[in-house]
Order: sequence, then structure tokens, then C-alpha cells
Amino acid sequence: MVDFGVGTQPVTGTSLPGGMLHIPVAWHTVSLYTNILTASALQRSLNLTACLAAKLFSGTTDKWGTPEVADMNPGLSLVANVDTTVKVFAWLATCPASWSGSFASTAVISTNLTRDINRTPFALGYAVTYMAGSLPEAALACRDGGYVTAPQANATNTLAALASQLPASYDQTFASVSTINMAGERVSPLTQLDYLYLPKDVTSKGDRGAFLQGLARMALSAEGQALISGSGLRPLGNSVIASTGR
Repeated sequence: MVDFGVGTQPVTGTSLPGGMLHIPVAWHTVSLYTNILTASALQRSLNLTACLAAKLFSGTTDKWGTPEVADMNPGLSLVANVDTTVKVFAWLATCPASWSGSFASTAVISTNLTRDINRTPFALGYAVTYMAGSLPEAALACRDGGYVTAPQANATNTLAALASQLPASYDQTFASVSTINMAGERVSPLTQLDYLYLPKDVTSKGDRGAFLQGLARMALSAEGQALISGSGLRPLGNSVIASTGR
């Protein structure tokens, strides 16, 4: 029997007697990656806003060499070719005028996006940043201005933005928590929390209940956060942990 879960989305309903806890334990970014095979494109990041990315993913804009792409990327030599796309709904939906939730007929749905981006010239796709390897990363438009790749994101500002989203305790609803396109200088618009989901009442679980309590304490301890750092995920830091109590 599984007594806990992990994930990146707030759970809006549960059948657990006594309710459940959302315990944020880490954060990470999702990045957009391209396979534009020109010398200038390989030497710098492609700038993308949510609206332009939405047009590329939906097929409204189907050429890399269009004026809209060129205007956003001055000095970047882009080859005009059809793109192959997949979806990052939440961020694209911040530009509803250009994104309806549909995707282009040229889109590829894959369980190994990084492999397929590597294999597909002129492709545009997404992946969890720490899993993408050496793929060329697009710089995404921040809510507060400018463009940022995941390595350029400001961790301090990101942690402050995450802390501002969280309720006061783990047993409150997390339904309104949204980490997409958060305010803050150099905060990646595609930031996600990683949650540990636990039953609120473990009194009837005996030794399993003690294990679950220990698991939560370990994940939020300095030792646990150090282990998270080595996994590819990013540690939360004291400000985020303190924002929802201990």
C-alpha cells in the first residue's frame, strides 16, 4: 500500500479521511529548447515570449524566418523552415489571444522530447531543465521584463516569489497556488514546485505513520535539502519552508 505521493501540481480533491498535506520540498524549471542549425543560432539564445511561443506551437507562425521572430531576435540569422512542436499549456495560456490549447498538425507528441528535439532539425520543444543535457535553450520573456534562460534565473527572487504563493500551512488548500509567470526580476516564467503529498492523519498507521512523519522532516531538513541539490532539483531554502510552517 502506498501512503504518500509526489508531484508538481496542487491536488484539488482527495478521498483521504481527514484530508491531506501538500509539503513543498523542492523546485525546478521547465525550459524550451530549439534545434535551429545555423552558426549564429548556436552562439546565443533564441528570445521567446509566451505569445510568440504560442503561435509557433499552434502553427499560426510556422516559419523561423518570419518578421515577428526576427524583430524579437535582432542580429540572429534564422532559417525559414517549418517547426515541429509540443505543448506547454500553462505558460502559453498567458497569451490567450494566440493560444487556444490546440497544437499544429506538425507537432510531435513524445515521451522522450530531448531525444526527438535533437533528431529533428528546426524543432521547438520543452523539457525539465536538468534533464535536457546540452540542447540549445531559448530565453523566455520574464513577467517583469527581459529574457532569461534557466541558468540565468535569480534563485533568491524565485524563492521569494514561491514563498508569496504558498498558504500559511500545509493542510490548507493549495488550489490557488500558481508558479507560472511569477513576478520578480529574472524569475523564470516556467517554474514549478515539487510536492510531497501526505495524509494529514497518520495516527492509525502505526509504524508507517512514524515513517511518513520522518520522511517529511527529512525532506525539509538541511540534510534533506542537500540531497535534493544533488538530484537536479533545486532546494527551497528557509524562506519557502518557513512560509508554510514546520
